[in-house]
Amino acid sequence: LGSAYGVRPRFLAAASTEESIPPEGRPEVAVIGRSNVGKSSLLNVLTGTAGLSRVSDKPGRTTQLTWFEVGRRSSADSFWLVDMPGYGFALASEAAVEAWARLSAAYLRKRSTIKLVLVLVDARVGLKPSDVQMLQFLEAEARLPYLVVLTKADAAGP
Repeated sequence: LGSAYGVRPRFLAAASTEESIPPEGRPEVAVIGRSNVGKSSLLNVLTGTAGLSRVSDKPGRTTQLTWFEVGRRSSADSFWLVDMPGYGFALASEAAVEAWARLSAAYLRKRSTIKLVLVLVDARVGLKPSDVQMLQFLEAEARLPYLVVLTKADAAGP
């Protein structure tokens, strides 16, 4: 995406509370999945920008919603990528994980500019109950289109 749009994606905003979510603007593609599934790695690969999103081997490193603008600001083709905290196990307190879940749910329920949610699933382990719960939430409550993206397929067995 970086070369296709001719400019590097840019950090726009981060929100750790519902009140700090930026106003709606461009169409949004949200990226969510279990903790440590490879969300940051995928964002870096999709945008062709190493280091756009910080990669970690510790589950629960992404603790807020983070917006990146992709494309030229004046272009009708520009959009926002949103890196979301993971769900499931994280190296964080139960209260912190619950706060991330509430923030993510509020964002997904209320944001009218979300055009697609990429739900990342580790190809080595397949759908976990938390993934199924997320897909059901997106269909029944948030009513958002989603695409399941398999990650870590290079490490999956036959």
